[in-house]
Amino acid sequence: MQLGYSLGNLGKSVVLTVFDTFLLYYLVRIAGVAPLAAGGLLGAVMLWDGAADVGVAFLTDRSGHVGALRRLVLIGSPLCAISFWLIFTLPPADGSWPIALAVMLCRAGFALCDIGHNTLIVRFAADPRIAAGVSGMRLICSAGGVGLVGLATAAILTAPPAARAATIAAAAMIGGALYAGTLLVAVVATRRLPVPPTPGGERRSAAAVIGDLWRNPPFRRLLCLLPLQSGLVPLFVRALAFTGEATRGGAQWAGPALATIALAQALSLPVWMVAARWRRPQALLVLAHGAMLVALAMLAATLGAGVDVIGLTLIGIAQAGMNMAIWAMLAIAVHRGAGEGVMDEALPVGVFLAVIKASGGLGHALLALVVAAAACPRCGATPGMVATIAWLLPALGCGGVLWLVRGGRRSPAPLRVPETVASAPS
Repeated sequence: MQLGYSLGNLGKSVVLTVFDTFLLYYLVRIAGVAPLAAGGLLGAVMLWDGAADVGVAFLTDRSGHVGALRRLVLIGSPLCAISFWLIFTLPPADGSWPIALAVMLCRAGFALCDIGHNTLIVRFAADPRIAAGVSGMRLICSAGGVGLVGLATAAILTAPPAARAATIAAAAMIGGALYAGTLLVAVVATRRLPVPPTPGGERRSAAAVIGDLWRNPPFRRLLCLLPLQSGLVPLFVRALAFTGEATRGGAQWAGPALATIALAQALSLPVWMVAARWRRPQALLVLAHGAMLVALAMLAATLGAGVDVIGLTLIGIAQAGMNMAIWAMLAIAVHRGAGEGVMDEALPVGVFLAVIKASGGLGHALLALVVAAAACPRCGATPGMVATIAWLLPALGCGGVLWLVRGGRRSPAPLRVPETVASAPS
């Protein structure tokens, strides 16, 4: 059951990583969409995706249907998988509106599955003996998905121009099949998972429950951290192909770079899991963002391929630690909120995912604006500006997170619930 559930993160990570690291490059450089239009599309779709997370989570909690979460996955997975394939096989035409429609449908299906699959982790938390193992397997499967996207990106960007379209179509078909197949395995594997009792008493509105969440100090601090960690810090990884073009001899640098990051994530996870049992999540978050700052400095210096590998490895290690810490903080906030009447199963996760996705959408829009400015001769910018911004903004984001965590670390020690740590949404 645990392994089957965790495999769902493999397929989700493939789709999420493509949206985060390759889709903007594909739309601008291969499909020929204007940078501002492509960035505006991705930003708007992710903002809508985040809002949908809250709505779907609220309705799921209110439905009371024992199979509501699995039903979301069964509806969303084929919609997302087919639309994902269409994004990369539809020819650009009439302002690329068919591709834009496919992107919107893909994110709609992803939103349904994200709530359904991610919320099931709460049910595993009822048994502390297995919850920690499930969390670790989810993170490892997520790292595996990132690695697969790295290999696919390298194959696509090094393929001869005549074979590139076929390579992209084959990779998209495999990615879509992995998404639907692994989530189907997760649904089947968890069909006998115990369902928590529905909270009694009068049902309150979504606004009232979200208000309770905001009045929960750990949850409020967490929401304040997310725009920096999800909007600014990942910009370097999102801009790998553009950075490769500007400073590393070609966009194909992004493939091996992404694979290196994924391998470092997977190998460092056991260490972070052990550390999570002995240190507060805030301490892990500080360590992870400190490592990210060191990595960004090494990569900005462009000291050679050897130093690049070390820097990329540090980024992978840092990202694994960030994921562990941020989800541990969510578990603590939800458990504390339970004592104040916040008992819904899906809505806190929906709000959490909504802020992550909205922040990510704004980050995509910001990156697209930088790419557009770098390509504008009248702006006086150079192609290297993309690489500079891709190092500078994540560094500012890390500094902001460290500043915000500084105040939280002086608060009383939070309830430690390492068993409920899950992976970042993917």
